[in-house]
Amino acid sequence: MPADFQTDVLIIGAGITGLTLSYRLRQKSIACLLLEERKHVGGRLAHAKTRSACELGAEFIHGSHRAITALVKEANLEMDDYPMDGGEGRFFCIGERIYNQSSAFAKQVEHLYELLHTHRGYDVSVDQFARKVGVSEDGAGFFARARVARLEGASLADLSASSLQSAITNAGNADRNARIKGGFIKLINWLSPNCTLLLGTKVTRIFWSEDRVCVQTADGSRLTCAKLVLTVPLDILQASLQMFKPLLPHRSSKAISSLRMGVAAKIVIHVKRVSWINFSAFATDGPVEVWWNYRHDHGNALVGFTAGPGTAKFEKCSMAELSDQAITDIRRIGGQLSRSDIINVESVVWNRLGRMAYSYVPVHALGCRSILAEPIGDRIYIAGEATVPAGLAGTIAGAVESADRVAAAISRDFETRLSVFSE
Repeated sequence: MPADFQTDVLIIGAGITGLTLSYRLRQKSIACLLLEERKHVGGRLAHAKTRSACELGAEFIHGSHRAITALVKEANLEMDDYPMDGGEGRFFCIGERIYNQSSAFAKQVEHLYELLHTHRGYDVSVDQFARKVGVSEDGAGFFARARVARLEGASLADLSASSLQSAITNAGNADRNARIKGGFIKLINWLSPNCTLLLGTKVTRIFWSEDRVCVQTADGSRLTCAKLVLTVPLDILQASLQMFKPLLPHRSSKAISSLRMGVAAKIVIHVKRVSWINFSAFATDGPVEVWWNYRHDHGNALVGFTAGPGTAKFEKCSMAELSDQAITDIRRIGGQLSRSDIINVESVVWNRLGRMAYSYVPVHALGCRSILAEPIGDRIYIAGEATVPAGLAGTIAGAVESADRVAAAISRDFETRLSVFSE
């Protein structure tokens, strides 16, 4: 690669945001180059290593948002709905006690969960608000709190109560959950050939001014562009603030530093057969906080998920201990599962730099997401799930929507410049 390589747009990060953005810019005939430090694309999307379509990273498309729906349609892919009230619905397990979806206990969990999204006024933590409105840490309150912590990947003592209220506003048919048939790997494989990629490329310095941006890589190459787009995860961006010369404006760097990244863990247990009722979700008080089914063309699986503070408990368990919990929990709802039924077990913990879960808003950081979405000096853009409103943040839909937003902004700017030159 020439040391003085030039392009219209440089994109750093080849996750779903960067790949979608590159695809959209190429549709507008805008030259772009995508840089990725790793040797592969896909970012925090992680496909199970078996022949199944199970995901170890993001799995569902939540809601009915235009951007992701349009992208999936363009790729000629199909989605399967996963109704949360499907089959026998939801179950809750505390110790040896089981409650089904129609129970008063389950309705109380849902009521308390919705109550936690009603804060108004001066921002406080979700834990503070929960105590104020009487959502306890046991019984139904335990499950309501755990669900919030799981969806945000956060400790309720740190999470903004006001951010939950705005999440409800922007959720967009949040009750809908769907999977891409064949998994997100299908979408990644469709997007990748439409991109100009440099894999294994580490960025070491970013020099920027009013008229251009110059990116220096570990091998000494210097890449010059009119626009730079950062699509790396929030924690990577936070760790990279010192590489900008000059430093980013205080307003932008403060917003970047103020947000947080959550933690999560996931386990996929591939089984020979399904010998239990078709539940949609099974919440527990164990290291695996919730189970759901994955039935696909190549077999069947039981998927477990934990996020937020509970991740530490999950991480301390061996695969055998987590499998034993699955066996016990399935038997509690009258199903059949033994170790001889298990074909393979895979798990991942999303809790280290570059492999965190998703962003959340801590107390007193409201408005930081919208600041991240603002262009910096008309040269630098930030895209990704951390830059979209609550309700979309932390989701694939949000990541894709942010890519569309930046692509539209850059396209408008290039069109304006061309029209000025043609006059």
